[in-house]
Amino acid sequence: MAWAFIAFVVMLGWGIAAGARLERRLWPWVVHASRRSAGRAALLAVGVQLGGLAAFVLVSLIGVVFAEVTGNHRLTAIGVVLGSLVYAPVLLVALPAQYGGFAEVRKELEAAGGTRGVARAAAWAGGPFAVLGIALVSAVLLPSRPANTADRLGVHDEPATGTGETRVVRATASGRPQMSSKRTWVR
Repeated sequence: MAWAFIAFVVMLGWGIAAGARLERRLWPWVVHASRRSAGRAALLAVGVQLGGLAAFVLVSLIGVVFAEVTGNHRLTAIGVVLGSLVYAPVLLVALPAQYGGFAEVRKELEAAGGTRGVARAAAWAGGPFAVLGIALVSAVLLPSRPANTADRLGVHDEPATGTGETRVVRATASGRPQMSSKRTWVR
């Protein structure tokens, strides 16, 4: 769990630093490619976010495939972290940095030469996809807690070798498993 939090903080820091650099190149491109059409600007902004999300999924899946082929499941985590580092700058460019909503993103698009309509369309179209993207990346990087009580308490019934015996594994306060066996009759 600690590696996930560290990876999330690194991803956030990298995303902010690289996103500031990407922003200077991305917004003028969006404005120029939209050709003063709000509809095109919205499609480009959504396309940029979906392209970044696709890159995240692709790199993460490559990590999963390598993990399955080699048997080293740490490669899955490496793939997810690398995918996050690819997606983080794209993701954070479209997110509002202050409480003003997408006003800051609109101002940056207007400063890049876009009209008010183009800036509004690009900000409001790409922004919700960025919010969805950060939720997906967070869900992958920050694993959830076990859903049922037995998992939280560390209690599992495991069939023992032999007939009619079940072992119950309980976690002690220190987190170490404690085995107990109970005899059950099989008819």
